[in-house]
Amino acid sequence: MKQTFAGTVVVSILSSCNHNSEKVFTTPVVLDETKMESEHSCYIYTSSKDTVNLYLQIVGNCITGDLSYNYFEMDKNVGTLQGIMKRDTLFAEYKFISEGNESVREVFF
Repeated sequence: MKQTFAGTVVVSILSSCNHNSEKVFTTPVVLDETKMESEHSCYIYTSSKDTVNLYLQIVGNCITGDLSYNYFEMDKNVGTLQGIMKRDTLFAEYKFISEGNESVREVFF
């Protein structure tokens, strides 16, 4: 629970390493990625000895990417996410490996 809350707080204060204009998407759509351009964004949060990295690829309103949490003296979480934008919020499913176990968690940014 503590790690989930910390992850939510961390991501809410991520700073952008790629200053793109704000995008607003409304409904999920199945896309043919070969015919659409994609956009990439990356974010990083660092504090003391903690680091969170988020890399996103955006095609239409479909978003995929990589997310990793590396908190000091805690197990590292490394995984992928897939989701959609609704207004100004990313709703995604984060599949990650921690302590050798694969898990799935809903995340919202």
